[in-house]
Amino acid sequence: MANVWAIKSGNWSDTTVWNTGALPGNGDTVAANGYTVTIDMDLVGSYAPAAIQTSNIGDTAGGTFVIASNRQIGDASHTVEIGGSGSTTTVITIQSGNYDVTFYANITGGSSSNAYGILNNSTGAVTVTGNVTSGPGSYACGIANNSTGTVTVTGNVTCGPGSYAYGINNNSTGTINVTGNVTGGPGGEAYGIRNSSTGTVTVTGNVTGGSGKNAYGILNNSTGTITINGDITGKATIGCYSTANGTLIVTGNVYADPSPGVLWTGSGGVVWINGNRYGGYTGAAAGNHAVVAYREAIPQSENITIRAAKGGTTPGTFSDEPAWLYGAGASPQGHPSESDVRYGVQYGPNLELTGTCHVPPPQSVLYGVPVDNTTGTATVDAASIAAAVWNAQRSSYSA
Repeated sequence: MANVWAIKSGNWSDTTVWNTGALPGNGDTVAANGYTVTIDMDLVGSYAPAAIQTSNIGDTAGGTFVIASNRQIGDASHTVEIGGSGSTTTVITIQSGNYDVTFYANITGGSSSNAYGILNNSTGAVTVTGNVTSGPGSYACGIANNSTGTVTVTGNVTCGPGSYAYGINNNSTGTINVTGNVTGGPGGEAYGIRNSSTGTVTVTGNVTGGSGKNAYGILNNSTGTITINGDITGKATIGCYSTANGTLIVTGNVYADPSPGVLWTGSGGVVWINGNRYGGYTGAAAGNHAVVAYREAIPQSENITIRAAKGGTTPGTFSDEPAWLYGAGASPQGHPSESDVRYGVQYGPNLELTGTCHVPPPQSVLYGVPVDNTTGTATVDAASIAAAVWNAQRSSYSA
């Protein structure tokens, strides 16, 4: 267990890069010491260090580590601490390319502005088993995803004390998958996850607002899609804020404690809450509309209604205008049965249903009997009766 730092730029596998003249190993804390070190080997088993930093444990703080190949950092028996409050620069940069990198690590942003724990520029898959936390520096994200790549985290995502610092910042069209809880921080604008482009975020876990001003658990401030398979709770600030015509889908309950669990804006925004609302209202910001489907419940009671409406002009109100959503998730009645829809008529959100009900034309229905949106026109007079009787008798004689 030693402090090990680089004395020149080069490859991790080069023993002459390190002040000890040997490769770092288990229990070692490793620093870049102002240099650029390429991680060109898997840091597993006896080569997995305790920590990787850009803090000042050698001659100077700063520098960085880069990855430009498929790599594994840590293993099931060796969890690596990446970053931390002492790191002054981005700790690990995954360079442009199609690289798959696996981390068994807890990842934390640094103390300086834009000091990320991990910066992903790759289109490959980044897989993290461990917790992700922003740092005390401004914009010091635990993970910044700047590409179309996929980042999958099995662990909790939280914010440290920094302002404008995010546990994860999805800054492109990439995909973020989190199995764990997501929480906003104590600093201003300190989001657990920020989805700032058209990317997709899926959280299987609970989302909670932080204690700082506007420190949302999740901010969706573009046209991307957020799916939360869990509950959302607003604390000092909102649990999840979806804006700019983005899409938010929640399969759990929404709680106000005391801030709303969800707030949405955007004339084309869509919010689907497949759970109960407890406490204060979810609501649309003044002057904006959003389509929303949700269930309301009085605390300690069963579900009482499912509601679908555009947002009103005042936060916490609803205009009761018809929603654009259609189906069982948007109204208690759901879709009409196919047997109740005219034969051959396609309907449903994706025209996936076809009516099977045959409706006779008015001329085939007795005069005055309601049929379709009119009445029957078929009539019976003496001439038609005589003709029918004569035809029947003639047929019997012919037989």
